[in-house]
Amino acid sequence: TLTPGYVRTLGRLVTLGVISKNPINPHLYQYIFESTTALMKFVVAESETTLPTFEQALFGPFTSMIQQDV
Repeated sequence: TLTPGYVRTLGRLVTLGVISKNPINPHLYQYIFESTTALMKFVVAESETTLPTFEQALFGPFTSMIQQDV
């Protein structure tokens, strides 16, 4: 299962999102988004109590991406 280590993985994906503001590879946002949604899909399906952790970690980066029209 992904649940035991999801917080660390999520943190690294959020960090990658910050780094990708000036990406060498323009597809980096897509890769990060797909990885994050896959992690969320499998972890939350196993334990619904993890959803607030995802919301808290992703709200800021997603808001920033939307404001920048990425």
